[in-house]
Amino acid sequence: VGYLVIESDEDIRDMKLKIVNSMGVSAKIITNINTYQISFSKDNLAPGIYFCILYDNENKPAANLKLIIM
Repeated sequence: VGYLVIESDEDIRDMKLKIVNSMGVSAKIITNINTYQISFSKDNLAPGIYFCILYDNENKPAANLKLIIM
């Protein structure tokens, strides 16, 4: 069992994290984020390249990063 942690210097309020694979298919969505730190299990993510997109409360992309699962 492995967990991934994403931390922010800023307070995250009413945001959503969407993780999509390299084909653009949604692999995981975490909603109602209200913390400086997002933690989630990588168990259901197959090895590959993913993109994490953080959406604000107006559903506009606020940040993104690339994630590689081996």
